Amino acid sequence: MRDLFPKKLKQLRKEHGHTQEELAKKLAITGQTVSNWENGRSFPDHENVYRLAQLYGQTLSIFLPDLPEAPMESEEISSERIQLIRFFICLLVVLSFLIPFVSVIALFLFNMWKKYIHSHFLRLCYPFMYFLALCNFLGVLLLFYFQLL
Repeated sequence: MRDLFPKKLKQLRKEHGHTQEELAKKLAITGQTVSNWENGRSFPDHENVYRLAQLYGQTLSIFLPDLPEAPMESEEISSERIQLIRFFICLLVVLSFLIPFVSVIALFLFNMWKKYIHSHFLRLCYPFMYFLALCNFLGVLLLFYFQLL
């Protein structure tokens, strides 16, 4: 495996028209490190092997033949997750602005029409308003949680 890696790396680097220095800059390493990899004096860690596979659009098995052939799907999964998180963040932002306004307007209307509304109805509405306020608070907490991921 370690005999194949230097040849594959050099071949892919030349196919893509990169010099050792250019490749080193893309991987945030030194040109000497790339030279050592291509001459078989050292071997990259797993993170750099993964970054090389990403850079050259290859599977990890081209650099590590002991691994079974499998496409790299982790980026697709993570991008789907990012889109889902963005959707929930947008939803939470909209709800966190909408719920307080609706609650204030509803409380104002209930207080204004108190004499016309049956007291049993008011007893049901006030807990509902508190529930909406609690949902808003939880929504803001979830918003901060998702942004910290």
